[in-house]
Amino acid sequence: MSPRSAMRTLLDRFGALWSLLCAVHCALLPLVLVIAPGFALGVWWDDRVERITVLLVTVVVLVSLGSGFARHRGWSAIALMVPGLLLMWSALVVPPVHHSVAAHAAAMAVGGVLVGMAHLANLRLNRGHVHGPNCAH
Repeated sequence: MSPRSAMRTLLDRFGALWSLLCAVHCALLPLVLVIAPGFALGVWWDDRVERITVLLVTVVVLVSLGSGFARHRGWSAIALMVPGLLLMWSALVVPPVHHSVAAHAAAMAVGGVLVGMAHLANLRLNRGHVHGPNCAH
């Protein structure tokens, strides 16, 4: 495996893990808010942590899937990424979604799962790429 290919694989794995951890965090956060109000865990539900996480997820998935798409030209990963990012960003910037605990948690959790699945689809597409006469690179 070339160093460039290894970096793409590592980036997809990191992105999938980060996205899925984000989804778990967003799905469990309402429960934590209810059962643990006395804990000093305020940093985990701070808006800044959420914005930084969504920004990091966005940058990683765009770089990873962008380079993957240039290599394999498969649309399935992008078809998962776009609605995932839209859901995550809507939970941050659309006031009715952002201010509703249930809608916010659902949008972030489903969006994170979709972005994680996009990384996994990109990994699969990168592994299935065969260099042939019609290869663009």
